[in-house]
Amino acid sequence: GEGAAQEAAAAQATGPTVRVVGTDGQGVTLREKPGTAGRRLTVVPEGARLTIIGEDAQADGRTWRNVKTAAGAAGWVAAEYVRTE
Repeated sequence: GEGAAQEAAAAQATGPTVRVVGTDGQGVTLREKPGTAGRRLTVVPEGARLTIIGEDAQADGRTWRNVKTAAGAAGWVAAEYVRTE
């Protein structure tokens, strides 16, 4: 089962976690600031977990989530590509 391991991992997180979904295996682009004009920092693979580190922002007609990757990279992803665990 995943239960205990997931709980232990969540306890170490600084905020709620979300999972990358709906990208058809492409992954979601982590950007330096909200909006498609934000510089691309990295691509987070489908299924990866991200930690929410701040409030959502609106840009380019979509909602952007302020997140940190497991590797510690902080940035913004389009909200439609992440789902709360």
